[in-house]
Amino acid sequence: MPDSGFGIYVHWPFCQAKCPYCDFNSHVVARVDQAAWRESYRAEIARHAALIPDRVVGSIFFGGGTPSLMEPETVASVIDDIRAQWRVANDIEITLEANPTSVEAARFRAYHAAGVDRVSIGVQALNDADLRRLAADGRFRRDLLDRLAFDVITVPPLRERLEDILPLAYAFAINMASELKRELFAGFGARASSSLLQHDWPGNISEMRQCIVSALDKSTLQPFLVEAQRLMGKSLARNASS
Repeated sequence: MPDSGFGIYVHWPFCQAKCPYCDFNSHVVARVDQAAWRESYRAEIARHAALIPDRVVGSIFFGGGTPSLMEPETVASVIDDIRAQWRVANDIEITLEANPTSVEAARFRAYHAAGVDRVSIGVQALNDADLRRLAADGRFRRDLLDRLAFDVITVPPLRERLEDILPLAYAFAINMASELKRELFAGFGARASSSLLQHDWPGNISEMRQCIVSALDKSTLQPFLVEAQRLMGKSLARNASS
């Protein structure tokens, strides 16, 4: 399958502590022989390259375990070996999972220098009591307790935000018309605007976007009115004109 792109997952099975909810292949050990692991990774990369040559690597994901416990030299070795064995996409994404307890600026500068351009940090807890318990156990950085803040934002459904309906509908129509290389969408007429505002949108903006995108994808803006009516099962476009 020449020139077929694929992604590579690299597993690092070691952690500082075993989380009770974790079912992954992960282990707590006193010491890891990183040099031996570098050689093992190198051998596995060479073996798989022989089995699936002439492919393009689109992404590399370091998972675990806690890959942020890997020495930067180990990460760099893996990335270099992959680049040596396969072609890589110009926009390749290289992700490394991290635990907040192992996030250190110097280490991550070295990861970035090795080629990592994305970090995935898992949620440790969703309330202060659990975070403080994790900190007491040495599994969360105590200095982060007072530096993290979360706000819960409740967004009402679209039917309760009339001021957002027309700007959103216009933006969706403009973007879709541009993607389809159509003439510039001039906007909705007065009746069409009234119909959009009167529709009882049961969901949020995704329904409106899908309605407009699906309608514009059919043909022209005029069938949009008929297609929108079909999609929503209501007479959105019955009296509309543009």
